[in-house]
Formats: sequence, C-alpha cells, structure tokens
Amino acid sequence: MLSSQLGNPSEEYSFDTIGIVPDTFDFPGFYFKGGRKYIVSFTYLNDCGTVTKEQEVEIPTGALITFERPTVYANPVHGARTVQLHGYVNSADSFSWSPQAWLNRTDTLVVISTPGDSISYVLTAYQGSCVAYDTAFIKYNRVANAGLEDTVCYTSTKVLLGNGYDLSVFLGYLYYKGGSDFRDNWFLAKTTSDHEYFKYLSMFMQTNTFKSWAMGAGNLYLHFTEELNREGTIKEPWFANYFETLTEFTDPDMYALDTFVTLLSRNTNLANNYNSIGNYTNFSSGFTDFFNYYEDFVANQLSTVSMSWIKITGADTSFNGSLQESAIAIDEPTRTTTYIQQVITPEYAEIDETIVYVDTIPTVAFAIQLQFDSTVVFENYTEPTDGSNRYSWNFGDGSATSNQVHPYHTFPAFDTLFRVCLTASNDCVSKG
Repeated sequence: MLSSQLGNPSEEYSFDTIGIVPDTFDFPGFYFKGGRKYIVSFTYLNDCGTVTKEQEVEIPTGALITFERPTVYANPVHGARTVQLHGYVNSADSFSWSPQAWLNRTDTLVVISTPGDSISYVLTAYQGSCVAYDTAFIKYNRVANAGLEDTVCYTSTKVLLGNGYDLSVFLGYLYYKGGSDFRDNWFLAKTTSDHEYFKYLSMFMQTNTFKSWAMGAGNLYLHFTEELNREGTIKEPWFANYFETLTEFTDPDMYALDTFVTLLSRNTNLANNYNSIGNYTNFSSGFTDFFNYYEDFVANQLSTVSMSWIKITGADTSFNGSLQESAIAIDEPTRTTTYIQQVITPEYAEIDETIVYVDTIPTVAFAIQLQFDSTVVFENYTEPTDGSNRYSWNFGDGSATSNQVHPYHTFPAFDTLFRVCLTASNDCVSKG
C-alpha cells in the first residue's frame, strides 16, 4: 500500500506469484512525485499466515515546481500579475520549460511568469534515456466572482470584491450550523486570549492541508466550495458591514457572527441553502485537528502563502496593505478602477482581475466641428472619457451606423435636414 503524507488517498498494488518472491517490484500506473515522502506497506501472505513490513520512503526530486511570490519585478502593475516558478531537478543532464509563453527566461530553474491568461507550465528533466517532469497551473480569472463577466457597476457607497473562499463566509457558515456549540466549545478559548486569532484563516484555507482536512471532515470541502451559495452571500447588502466588523478582530466573542445568522435567516433562499448543506456534527468531530493544523500553519508555514490586492486607477497604481490576508476587499473608488487579487501558494497560483466602473452614466453630447458641402466632421463631447465607452452614430439618412469616436460623414444631399443620433454605452448603461 502506498500512502502519501500530503493527504492523498492510499493506493494498493497486488502481486500474485508462485515460488520465490522477487527482489524488486514495478508499479505500473503509479506515479511517485519527486521531493515527497511515502509510507510503503508490504504484506506477504501465504497459507501459514501474514507478515507486514512498513517503512517510510523518500523519493528524490526528479522534477518539481513550487510557486513563490516574486522578490523582484519591474513595477507594481507588472508585479500584480507575476508569479515566480521555482524548479527543482535531481541528477539531471539538462532541463526545459514548456511552454515558454510569458516567461522572462528559460535557461534557469527560477523563472518569472507574467501571464495574460490561465496556463500550465511543464518542467522536464533529462538524464540519459530517463525523463522526469512536473506540471504547475496558474489560474487567471477575469471574473473573480464579482459581477457580470469582469464588470462591477458602482452604484452604492462601497464596492465589495473577491470570492466567498474567505474566513468571513467560512466562520459564518460554521456558526450558522453550530451556534453556541461552535462558539463556546471551539473558538472562544482561542479568541479570548488573541482577538486576531483568525486573521490568517483565509490564507490557511488556500493550502492543501486545509483542503485535505475539509474533504475528510464530513465532506465539508465539497459542501463549502461547491454547494454553498457563497457568491450570493457576499452580494447581500448587509455583508460588507458584517465583513468589516468581523475582521476588525476587536471582539473576542465575535458577535458579528450573530449578525450574520440573523440577517442571512431573513433571506429564505439563502437560509434554505445553508440549512440543507452539510451536517455540523460531522464537521465538529474534526475540529481538534483543524485548530492544530491552523496553529501549525501560522507558526511555521505562514510565509509560504501570500495574498495581495492591488488597485489600478488610470496610471495610478496602489498597494492595499490592509487587505493582504483577505480573499475579499472593500473599497470606495472615485474613478473607474481595476482590482487585482493574487494568491500564491507552493502548490498553485491564482490571479483574479475585476474592473469597477464608477462613471457609469455617460453624458452624451456632440457638435459639428467642420463642414464642407455635404461632408460633416462631428466632434464627440461625451463624458466620461475613460476609454470604456462605445459609440453608435445614426446619421438619419439610411446609411450604415458608425462606431467611431469622432466620425466624418457625407450626406446624400446638401442643404437638407437630417436627424443625427449618438448613442454612448458602457458595460453598465446605454444612453443617447
């Protein structure tokens, strides 16, 4: 039996033979990843009984890729979308990266990718006729669960961005299901002595340790990541205030969770979803391990995971230092802004990009700039002029419409009245 210590399910290989047991075995279909430890259990069975020998085996690195936060990059805009890939090979004559798209170089084992889309990289190591490889995937998401496609129309005093894979939703869900048991028996002793105990929970939730635990704790991982309406939860009008209150971490009793339960219960659809998803007793049976894993992460592994938010408004780029441990951001932009969230763990990297349109209602205006006989040049004075507007000109003479910003048009007759209509639209509204 082969069991990875990284939480992967064990696999079994059976071998039947008559006569002398061979000194070596091949395991067809098994892939031992380099740089990992495995527990190998060998069981010998015959008519006289059974003998089992168990031993830890360390597989040397053939080829391995880990993700890291770049330590050097050209500028903040560039850095918001960059991921450092650290390759490892063992006893190799040569290696190669494939594909080479968006890599800064390919002749070294430490490279930087600035992807424009999701991409998988393969590091291949060669030694004689032997080949080893590892694959790493960077997810580039232009939606970020923030709105329709990659667009959020700014219609209130605050905008909330990100995804529901956040401590605020996770703790809210557990408290909704467990109530006083979750508060009194599990987190109260932790938060009484440390108000910021859960500060790094969103980062821990990005690790394989958390995912492995959650898959075994009453299938919590499936319930929380796929079945729970997390996106609908963070879009509730009250959620932003709940998030801010909870993540201030000034209240050891975390009474913001009571607000979460009360207000969520008023939404029948959400309440029905929460009520039907998961069994709290099955979750709580694994809470001792959960808290031990989390505390070990904060003490020893926190530096291996990074979460960052960068906002780009026109040519101005800023780094939001107050939200570097959160999967959710709240802001009050004054102009149309692009927000980029970056999550990097040793096992995977994800970049989420969202545009928030603030100047959502264009003021449409135009005038004649120049006229020569029946040819007219129009000047477009529509505001705002941030580049997000699209235009449609109807010249009222039956000709095709024009999408130019400042078009010129030759009318079929001179000294004749035509009704010209300009329609300006963006991702939020259309106005003529």
